[in-house]
Amino acid sequence: MCACRSRSVQIRPQLSGRIVWFPTVLWFDFWFQRNLLSIFAPLLIRDLGLTYTGIGIVESCVLGTAAIGYIAAGYFVRESNLSKAFKISLLLVVAAGALSSSAGGLFQLSVFQSIQGFAEGALFVGFVALIADVKVSDRSRAYGAFESCGNLGWLLALSSGGFLGLLLGWRWSYFLLSLPILALLPFKTNLPTPDAGSPELMKELGFLKSLDFWLMALPVTLFLTNWYAIWTFAPSFLVTRGFSIEEAGLACALGVVFSVPAPFIIGSLIGRTKPVRLAVTFLMLTTVVQVLLPFSEGKLSITTLLVLTCILQASTSPILFVSASQLVSNAKLPAVSGWSIATGYGVALLGPALFGNIADRASFLASFALFAILNLACVVVMLSNLKRKSNSLHP
Repeated sequence: MCACRSRSVQIRPQLSGRIVWFPTVLWFDFWFQRNLLSIFAPLLIRDLGLTYTGIGIVESCVLGTAAIGYIAAGYFVRESNLSKAFKISLLLVVAAGALSSSAGGLFQLSVFQSIQGFAEGALFVGFVALIADVKVSDRSRAYGAFESCGNLGWLLALSSGGFLGLLLGWRWSYFLLSLPILALLPFKTNLPTPDAGSPELMKELGFLKSLDFWLMALPVTLFLTNWYAIWTFAPSFLVTRGFSIEEAGLACALGVVFSVPAPFIIGSLIGRTKPVRLAVTFLMLTTVVQVLLPFSEGKLSITTLLVLTCILQASTSPILFVSASQLVSNAKLPAVSGWSIATGYGVALLGPALFGNIADRASFLASFALFAILNLACVVVMLSNLKRKSNSLHP
C-alpha cells in the first residue's frame, strides 16, 4: 500500500471541521449565486425580452457545462491539489456573476451563467473525495451537512434576491453579490491530498457496464430533471398566481427554510432504514403535492404545497447519493459520483427548456403535470432496483 494511502486513512476518517469548512462555505456561495437566476427571471424577461423558454435555455446551458465539469472532476480530483481545485471553482463562480451583470441578451447570459457549471463539478466531487474513505454513517452525516449549507445559499438567494433585484436592479445585484466570497481566496486550507490510487484504477470505467450503476443513475437523472425544471420556474409561476416578485422569493425561501435541515437529518437516519424504500416514499408524496400545486387557490395554500415540495425533494437527495455510493469501492467513488450526476445533468438540461416551452405554449398546469410523471417513473425504477438489490443497499 502506498504512503499516500496510509496518510489518507489517518486524516480523512476524522473529518474535522478544519478540513470540510472551506468546500462547505464555497458550496453555500455557489448555490446562492446559482439560484439568483430563478428569482431574477421576471426581471430578465422584462429587461432583456426573454420568454420562459429563454430562461429555461439559460438553465439548461448551466446544466450542460455542469455535466462536463462532473465528468472531468470525477477523473482528476483524486490526482489533484484539492485546495487549488476549490479556489479555481471560487474564481469561476465570481466570474459568472460579474460577467452576467453585463449580459445584453439570451446568448450572452447563457454563456456567462454556464461558467459556474464547471465550478459545481469540482466542488461536489472534491468534497466526495474528502469523505470517500470514512464509514457510511459518517459519510451520510457529512454529505447531509454539505447539502444543508447549499440549501442555506439557496435560501439566501430567494429571500433577498427579489428585494435586491428591485432595489439595485439585476445587473448591479449580480455584480456586487459575486464579490464577497473573494475574501476566502487568501485562506490556507491545508486539505489532505486525495488518494490517487493506481493509474489503471482511476482510468477504469468498468462501472459504466454495470446494470447496478445505471439502475441508480436513472433515478438520479429523473430526480434532477424534475428538480431543476420546477425550481427554475417556481418564482415565475408564483408571479402568475398574483404574488409580487418579493412575495414569490419569500414564499420559495420559506420552503427552503424548512428544507435546510432535511438533508442532514435524513443523512443521519439513513443507517437505520432501507434508503431505497425511504426514497420511494418521499417521491410518491412529492408526486401528489406537485399534481395539487397548479390547481390550488390562494397564496397560503400555494405556499404550503411549495414548502412541502421543497422539503420532500431536499430529503430525497442524500438518499440517492448514499444508495449509489454503496455500489462501488471507495477509490472509485469520486469518478462514479461524477458520472452519475453528469448522466443526470446530461438529460436534466432538457428539463428547464421543456418546462418553459410548455408554459409558453400551454400553461404551467401542463408543465407541472408532465414533470410529476417523472417522479412516478423514478419510483418504478427504484422499486425494480429494490427488488433486485435491497439487501446489498442496506448500510
